[in-house]
Amino acid sequence: METFAYKGKQKKTKRKKNVVITLNPELVEKAKNLGLNISKVCENALIQAFKALEEVFNEKGGNLGTVSSPLEPRAGFYFLDPNP
Repeated sequence: METFAYKGKQKKTKRKKNVVITLNPELVEKAKNLGLNISKVCENALIQAFKALEEVFNEKGGNLGTVSSPLEPRAGFYFLDPNP
């Protein structure tokens, strides 16, 4: 029986979470044609969105919350006014 050893430093990565998203089929096709990794693009977009929200949050000094609307059941984030 053969055994294989990894020589060198192993990268410690967190396990990714499988999720399901719904995208416009034309966007998916364009991404495929361009060789884009949709998962990585979405991950990077979320990171950028979080950074932008944190920046606004810090400027406003408010509380970050979530919001729902009849048009978008899970619409995203909004800021609570700390002094209503």
